[in-house]
Amino acid sequence: MQTRETLKQTLLNQVNILGQEALLPAQRSELDEIVQELERLNPTPAPLASENRSLLLGDWQLIYASNGTIVTRRLPGGITINAIWQTLNQFMEDSNRGSNQGAIAATNGMEIALPLIGTVQMQANGIWRCSNSHFGEKLFKSWKCLYCEDI
Repeated sequence: MQTRETLKQTLLNQVNILGQEALLPAQRSELDEIVQELERLNPTPAPLASENRSLLLGDWQLIYASNGTIVTRRLPGGITINAIWQTLNQFMEDSNRGSNQGAIAATNGMEIALPLIGTVQMQANGIWRCSNSHFGEKLFKSWKCLYCEDI
């Protein structure tokens, strides 16, 4: 049996070989098996439990997407995905807006290259409402284009 560190390095090596193709849906059962094994070896028994949510906070970059990931579908017309990221922070409760206890503030972003236009970054801001074992409702309240850069 491989260790967590060996599995992580194997996954990263395979993703580096694939490059941006790692973000696009495809049948890659060998990579999915590595991800499932890493999930099984996770030293945190209940990663979404309230006492462990702080482990999720921070900046994340999507480097691999399994076949079922909706955010990385192939885009028409030569549009390419350069990067997808997410920032998770502790949600600061506003007593006037109802109960979001245990919620996490989420910022999801992506950079895409549009033919004849250039590079565009887009961002969605919102919250994830949490229960003890899973994230429930995701509420994204704002979208914006951060910048455009000519090709």
